[in-house]
Amino acid sequence: MEQRPASARVVTIPFADLEDRGKDLNGVIGDGFGRQGLGIVSIADVPGYPELRKRLLRLAPRVANLPEEVKKGLEDPNSRYNFGWSHGKQKFESGKFDSHHTADQTYGQMMIFPSFKQVTFKDDELAYMTGETAEILSRGHLRATPHCVKAPSCEDASLVDRSTFALFVQPNWDEKIKFPSEFPYHQELSIPPNETLAYGEYSERILNKHYEART
Repeated sequence: MEQRPASARVVTIPFADLEDRGKDLNGVIGDGFGRQGLGIVSIADVPGYPELRKRLLRLAPRVANLPEEVKKGLEDPNSRYNFGWSHGKQKFESGKFDSHHTADQTYGQMMIFPSFKQVTFKDDELAYMTGETAEILSRGHLRATPHCVKAPSCEDASLVDRSTFALFVQPNWDEKIKFPSEFPYHQELSIPPNETLAYGEYSERILNKHYEART
């Protein structure tokens, strides 16, 4: 029998606290995004969000059911299918977790972290995650945590559909990034310690390493 991972508590901030200019959120934000955190903070009780989320995600099947020739026109093989329509085209390097080399906003409901902790979100929560680039630029003050979305393994798993909407925020393509020697990201990409690269070149190296050929 498959063992379920232990649940981890995610730092959650009520939306009302964000609107309260007198509220000091430095400590709670540090708990979520700091060096001892998971690199994730959720915002709860967002007004109108559950209905908007439902309306948006219901559009996914409409795209999936478009004629094949229409979906073909939405594909972008030059980006390894990271943009546009993709169905069974992305070939991620086997066994690797995704640490998202950008900062991103996630609308998922369950994620698994490498320490095998399960994180869940409610329907009215927005989850914000810091990515690899944010950790590099902040010299480790912000933490990026590798993670994955676990697929169901029950007998009826083939009947389960997962729809998410993620918004990625990234630096300008030509922005220079310096790779501090104390972080390991430069090592796997053969970047010399304290070397400076444009964000675009760094992204290309990440894609080349973790994805198979474009064809």
